[in-house]
Amino acid sequence: AIQINDDQAEPPHTSACGDHHDDDENPIMERMGVGALTMTNASKIYLQYLVSCIVQEDFALKLRSKPDGYFMPAIKKVQQYLQASTDGLIQSSAWRPEFSPRIVTDLQITAVRQQRLGMCEACGRMNHPATVELELSGQRYDCDAFERGQMEDNPSDDAPVVRQRYRLGKHCHQRTELYHRCHHYKLKLFRQLQHCLDRLPATLTADEAVAAVIDDAKLVADTYAHYHELVDEVRHYGIEERQE
Repeated sequence: AIQINDDQAEPPHTSACGDHHDDDENPIMERMGVGALTMTNASKIYLQYLVSCIVQEDFALKLRSKPDGYFMPAIKKVQQYLQASTDGLIQSSAWRPEFSPRIVTDLQITAVRQQRLGMCEACGRMNHPATVELELSGQRYDCDAFERGQMEDNPSDDAPVVRQRYRLGKHCHQRTELYHRCHHYKLKLFRQLQHCLDRLPATLTADEAVAAVIDDAKLVADTYAHYHELVDEVRHYGIEERQE
């Protein structure tokens, strides 16, 4: 089971490259005094990382080329829970091969509950009648490239909006929606932070903009709470499904 336990704080991390980049190389890497790397602290550093990626376009690529002991352990800690969540959902499913790729490339998801619609088009099982018509849509983006740091123009503004509808049974519908939220968590959070930055005065420097967002206690708390709830929902979903 996936669990988040802040009581088991990890000691500060170091890397072969040293604890930090030089300030001359990454001037917006101002460190926060967060102490041991609990999940709460990792979540805040992860926010700092994403905001830094927005105000400095090549930030993620530079960090990947020369990992440090501040950002990288926090990024790994946050993402490993999400990855475990999404992996568990997909591995325990019986989805058809042609269904899964659409979930990871289409950002929007809507569902309309209907009467019986035939068999579930996700798993194809005859004993799983479809009761929901689900639409996957949006401008497709390259998830792998986004993870590697290609966050700008991904998806591009002129990318066409695509739509595809599926008829799903109860369990495949629930699993699909939860998997979709886990898989697209990073991009949706990235866009939320872009909106936060857009509301700040244009006169702020990059350093000041990063600090303004990270110092927003409500934003930091709400983001961590949402993350915690999402991972916890995946854990309970597996338990509840086995009990049915």
